[in-house]
Amino acid sequence: MALIIMGYLMSIMGILGFSYNPIFGVILISIGIFVSQSRNGIELNPEQKTYRIYTKFLGLKFGKWHSYEKYPHLSILKRSISTTVYSRAHVAVTTSRNIYYDIFLLSANHRVKLMIQRSFDRETAKKSARHLALQLGVDFVAFNPTISAQTQARHYFRKKQK
Repeated sequence: MALIIMGYLMSIMGILGFSYNPIFGVILISIGIFVSQSRNGIELNPEQKTYRIYTKFLGLKFGKWHSYEKYPHLSILKRSISTTVYSRAHVAVTTSRNIYYDIFLLSANHRVKLMIQRSFDRETAKKSARHLALQLGVDFVAFNPTISAQTQARHYFRKKQK
């Protein structure tokens, strides 16, 4: 939302600056229109088992289609995103904290993730995930990434040192 408002403000500044410097005004107006009118998202095509991450501008979607067959699992991950402000004395104060439930397509080992939807409510995310799993023909599973041999060895040596 902030990016959209910034785009409109850039367009207004370009209109106002047009009388002083027409070239700068046209550039600022063009950038402002692009920023305020473009949207990003993901589109899924279950019939062809493809997805695309797109940018939508003036009703047209731009993006390359990819197969999602390398993502056989779907899962929900809880994410907490916070904003922290630091004072001059380096005292940290958390100003906002939001909890999201993101729905991801996962690779077989759960190491590669593709976010397809975000929800603020856990139950809504579960309903959407179940529906999407059926629609896309993938398994709805708990997130459980495999641990590599290198990571297992690192944990083993840390335990031995203690």
